[in-house]
Amino acid sequence: MQVYVRPRRLGEFPLGALLMLPLFGLPLGEWMLEHGHTSFERCAMKVAFDLPCLSCGSTRGTLRLFHGDLLGAIAFQPMMMLIYALLLGWGMTSLWGLYHRKRVVLHFSAWEDTLIKVLVVAIPVLNWVYLWKMGI
Repeated sequence: MQVYVRPRRLGEFPLGALLMLPLFGLPLGEWMLEHGHTSFERCAMKVAFDLPCLSCGSTRGTLRLFHGDLLGAIAFQPMMMLIYALLLGWGMTSLWGLYHRKRVVLHFSAWEDTLIKVLVVAIPVLNWVYLWKMGI
């Protein structure tokens, strides 16, 4: 993998910063749940098929994260915590580039590109098996 920084072209959109925005809504959702302003019922897939969906445990994991229990959050929903971390990293890099009028570019070799594609399929499957085995 090659990482390089180049000047930001006029009109280039900071996609990472935009995709990071929903992370800022998580504390509001946590506050609403903690104070009884909203609630979530059981997952429809869990009720219908007695199997977890890919996002089962995300709410409980996110609540654990906001209470400072990182390991508990990962135990409830490892894939979602990975997604949060990737979005935060990409968003902060994008904001840094926007501020400095630069763009960070990653260039992957053919082997690395194939590995990323395999991981995009394997991680959700492994996460689902983990959730199923853990009874989440």
